[in-house]
Amino acid sequence: RAHAIEAKALPIVTCDSPSQVILEQADRLDARLVVMGAYGVRGLTALLMGSVTREVLRQSQTPLFLHH
Repeated sequence: RAHAIEAKALPIVTCDSPSQVILEQADRLDARLVVMGAYGVRGLTALLMGSVTREVLRQSQTPLFLHH
């Protein structure tokens, strides 16, 4: 808890889509902000699996802070 900001990190084990789980948890927790990395897998793997960040950015109703 720095600068009077309360933050929670929740470990979740699931077989569901990571982006869908992030979106559902943000809604469930009534999150005011979601913080994510802005890059990850590159190349062919990214083309086959898609980008979690891109999907969350596209679908989120919650503000996002993306860090590169």
